[in-house]
Amino acid sequence: MFLLAFVLTIFITILVAMYVNSVAGISTSAAVLGIGIVIGICVKIYSRFYVWRNSPNITKVNKKKIVLKVPGQGKFVCIR
Repeated sequence: MFLLAFVLTIFITILVAMYVNSVAGISTSAAVLGIGIVIGICVKIYSRFYVWRNSPNITKVNKKKIVLKVPGQGKFVCIR
């Protein structure tokens, strides 16, 4: 989902920058393009943080069981 948001942000930024270039000139268009790229980078950084924050953590491992701590779901015990 975040990859789609990143691609759409960049695509919409390019379209808006092209429109602004025809109306206001190159300097304003470059500013719009820069702002859009910064927003795209922020979306990419947030997506990496979201995945890191919500991925399961292995809390205990021994020969017979693995304990996973899943955010929002609790602990799961996997027994071999």
